[in-house]
Amino acid sequence: MTLWSRSHSLQRKIITAIVLVGLLPLTLLLALTYVEERRALRETTGANFKEVAVEAARRIEMQVSRGMNEAQQLATIPLLRTAVTEANRTYEGKDAQNIQGMIKDWQQRWRQRDQQSEFPLFINRIVTNYLIQWHDIRKSDYVGILVTDQQGALVVSSIPQVMPLPRSPSGRPVTQCCSVPMVCL
Repeated sequence: MTLWSRSHSLQRKIITAIVLVGLLPLTLLLALTYVEERRALRETTGANFKEVAVEAARRIEMQVSRGMNEAQQLATIPLLRTAVTEANRTYEGKDAQNIQGMIKDWQQRWRQRDQQSEFPLFINRIVTNYLIQWHDIRKSDYVGILVTDQQGALVVSSIPQVMPLPRSPSGRPVTQCCSVPMVCL
């Protein structure tokens, strides 16, 4: 019996040694694989994020360029240019105080209209209708289109819910559209 238990003990030691010798390289290989795959995943993720960021920047640039091109296109329409030119002519020969008085009068007349959903009578209806049609085509891109003269006074708008306000502290004209104040640049 002792012979059997001795060989059994020796057999167990050999098997344990073989398993341990096999587990050591396996553990090292798994650790090395884990570290390498984590590094590769980090690099791949970084590259993917960079590609996503570049694509997002391209899309934003395209939208901004498109908006600028549309604004330039709108600014070159003779009907609109004439309306702005005529509005600017009303200031000729007047000093700054008279100009501000005129603008305040227009603002007052705008506020005193009967219905907020209608344009005041002194607004050019032909140009306004054209601007409304232009805005209807691009409604998903713009809340509203506001056209001002050289003094910042509102000339035409694609939406009647605009409320001209006094100038900002920086001297820039301020317009309130749909309860959101906007400074014209």
